Amino acid sequence: LIAIAVTVFGCFLVSGLLTPGAVISVPGILAGIASGLCYGLYSIFGRFGVEKYDSLTVTFYTFLLATAASVPFADFASMPTVFASADWVLPLVLTFGPVTCLLPYLFYTAGLAGTEPGTAGILATLEPVVSAVLSVIIFGEAMNWQKVLGIVCILGSVLIVNLKPQEKASKSE
Repeated sequence: LIAIAVTVFGCFLVSGLLTPGAVISVPGILAGIASGLCYGLYSIFGRFGVEKYDSLTVTFYTFLLATAASVPFADFASMPTVFASADWVLPLVLTFGPVTCLLPYLFYTAGLAGTEPGTAGILATLEPVVSAVLSVIIFGEAMNWQKVLGIVCILGSVLIVNLKPQEKASKSE
């Protein structure tokens, strides 16, 4: 429970939500809650799925269902214009699909086979750490004390959940 609380606090710090002047919108909060709920359910159902099926099979059906659920929100009429707007758009989309979507889910689903969903969820919070570091390197974002503290909180939580039970007991004494 401590690891979860520290992880959530770290995510708030890394994302900048606790920064004075941060803009928080109701649609953004609702989308975040829905995303977290769906991701949590994926961890639970994915764990059951990999007990019976290969992680590639579980990921395929997850993406098939997600694609079907996304169709009502897609603007198919504007896609040809967007793809034709620049030479780099289509290659970027074809690269980002597998690299930022497919591969992470394949790895995460494969990892669920040997990890409890709660532990996998906390391990997956390395995502905001990587995003924060890459935003500094690639986009030149400022690295402030809040991001650093958030990264430390998240990494500390990941270390806590990876301690063996006897190590956790001896650390708390």
